[in-house]
Amino acid sequence: PCGTITNSGQQIVQSYNHSLGDSPGYVIIDYDMKAIPDKMEVFYNGQMVTSTFEVSRNQSGFVGDDISPSQNQVNLCFEYDPSRGPVYCTVKMTATGAGTSWEYKIHCPVQGKCP
Repeated sequence: PCGTITNSGQQIVQSYNHSLGDSPGYVIIDYDMKAIPDKMEVFYNGQMVTSTFEVSRNQSGFVGDDISPSQNQVNLCFEYDPSRGPVYCTVKMTATGAGTSWEYKIHCPVQGKCP
C-alpha cells in the first residue's frame, strides 16, 4: 500500500503494485538509488506516468551515485484520479548490476501539486 518503503538489491527487473486508495491527488515517490545506478518506471492505468528518465543527466533512465550524484536522492510525482482507472500503480525497477541496492516510498495521494 501507499506509505510503505520498498527496497531490494536484486540484479533483475522487478515490478510492484501499490494500492493508492479512493482519494484523488498527487502521488509523490521518494527514492534513493544508492551507489549503483538503477531505473524506476511508474505506470498507472496502462500508461507510464513518471520515471527516472525525467532526472537530469540520466543514462537511459538509470540514476545513482555513478551517473547523477546530485540526483540519486530525489522524488518523482504524478497525478492520480481513481475515477479514471484502477486504484493502484505499478512500479517497475530495473537494476544494472550485481550488488545494487535501492529503496523508494510511495506516499498516499495529497492535494496540491507536484513539488
